Amino acid sequence: MTAQEMAKPVRKPLAVPEKVPATQRVLVVGGGVSGGTAARMLLGFGLEVVLVEKGAGAQPFEGQAGAELLTEARLVGLEGNFGDFKATIEAGGQIVWRTVGAVVVAVGVRTEPAKEVPLAITLTDFRRRMAAGEPIRNVCFLMDLEQSTPLAEFSLGLQFAFEAAQKKTSVYFLCRDVKVAEEGLERLYRSAREEGVLFIKNEARPTIAPLAEAASIQVMDLSPGAGSHLSRLCLTAEVIVVPEAFFPSEDNPGLAALLATDLDTKGYFQPANVRLAVGRTNRRGLFVLGDCRGPSSVAETIERAEATAQEIASLLGEGEKKVDWPVAVVDPEKCAYCLTCNRICPHKAAGMNLEEESAVIYASACYGCGLCVAECPSVAITIEKFSDAALVSSFASGGAG
Repeated sequence: MTAQEMAKPVRKPLAVPEKVPATQRVLVVGGGVSGGTAARMLLGFGLEVVLVEKGAGAQPFEGQAGAELLTEARLVGLEGNFGDFKATIEAGGQIVWRTVGAVVVAVGVRTEPAKEVPLAITLTDFRRRMAAGEPIRNVCFLMDLEQSTPLAEFSLGLQFAFEAAQKKTSVYFLCRDVKVAEEGLERLYRSAREEGVLFIKNEARPTIAPLAEAASIQVMDLSPGAGSHLSRLCLTAEVIVVPEAFFPSEDNPGLAALLATDLDTKGYFQPANVRLAVGRTNRRGLFVLGDCRGPSSVAETIERAEATAQEIASLLGEGEKKVDWPVAVVDPEKCAYCLTCNRICPHKAAGMNLEEESAVIYASACYGCGLCVAECPSVAITIEKFSDAALVSSFASGGAG
């Protein structure tokens, strides 16, 4: 070893902090039902909220203390980690910067009319006609045409069918399966049947032929109570109602890349799974809500938004968060500065210390999964309190006993 190498100070791993600061401000992207609900609850918990809405009309908490509403705006950059995110926002042609402790994404979905069906209107249009008091003698609801109708739209169709039947309208309700997996829906389904709504199980697209002032609908009835396994029905309806088709927002890919989080195979932000509770993502402090995870009912949306707001309040409420989770630690003396940990960390917790020419693990973002430990070619990373020496010593003492 040369004299120069001997004189070089030994670089020690950075100590894991006992606590990390947590800015008591939350960025909410999207001012719809989910974003607005979360924002109002967060304000109620005493946190500040910056709401970014790409439209011009969102006013979910006008005049409330601690609230900042940026309309005709979009998130264009996000750096940092839980407790200290640096958000870059374009609002009204100007760039503004905000430091926030957590981020909530609630950007919604894109809807398109179902493929052309004679005399068909959407659920939204049917609601308007009912509200206007327009008399309708008979109506047919067609669910599951191009794809399985999401529970949110199905529940709306069920509600409108029930209300129409109460007005003495003859109602046919065609679907592959009756979806009642939400509180109150099974009761609504039973009430609709009692009011005279005729539910027909149908798996194939019905044949529709326009008549003078109505439409003829031919369908195979596969309901258990049908006369035979292949019962063909011919129905007549003045109005045919179809749900809109839902698709992920075209902004999702760019936003996911900016946030360094994941999309599922359909293009929605990854739904809840065994490792991620509802609302959470692969990054600590980053949450996604509402329809951007997939179409959801209003009740489900509000419930998840309230639960997520409570979790964020518990994380940021005291202005700091105790690091009580396992954290990976880098030994800068061994680090080859190869960026392997930076590339593979699923939680974006690995960064680079340019001055030290060494990797660094951010305690606020690390989940202690150990992936970087396993993949580090220089064996420079360990999990705090679980170093190789500590594990060997533990095994040795256990074996001796």
